[in-house]
Amino acid sequence: EKLPGVGGVSLHWLWLVPAVLLLEIFRKRHDDLYVFGIRNVTHRAGRLSLNYYAPMLKYVDIREIAVAQDIFGRLFNYGNVELATAAQAGAELIIEGVVAPRDLARMVEELRIYNLENPTEGSGGDEGESGGDTPTPRNTIGSRLR
Repeated sequence: EKLPGVGGVSLHWLWLVPAVLLLEIFRKRHDDLYVFGIRNVTHRAGRLSLNYYAPMLKYVDIREIAVAQDIFGRLFNYGNVELATAAQAGAELIIEGVVAPRDLARMVEELRIYNLENPTEGSGGDEGESGGDTPTPRNTIGSRLR
């Protein structure tokens, strides 16, 4: 049985509206990836878009960690975490829509202190040795964090 049309437009195409909306919600949700390593944080943006970029921020370069929440963010415990360095004015990396943003800011601060207390030799990053016989842990929070 045929669906009636409205103004000469068939209602068969009506399913496209929710499908496109769901696809856009999925794309926005999975377009950004934040990787917190032991030495740096990397924002991989545009994984499902035309433009892809992956800025990396070393914890030792972070000068300010700020949590931005509106009134609803305070009530429902979500917000943005902003990481700023001396390289540019304002926040260099903004992590949006974080659940429990103060906990994430505290974790980034602990990683920053850990990296300031335990500097690496050489080029740094998540690769390489820590100067001794023990390799630098990768993609985990060190057991020495307090």
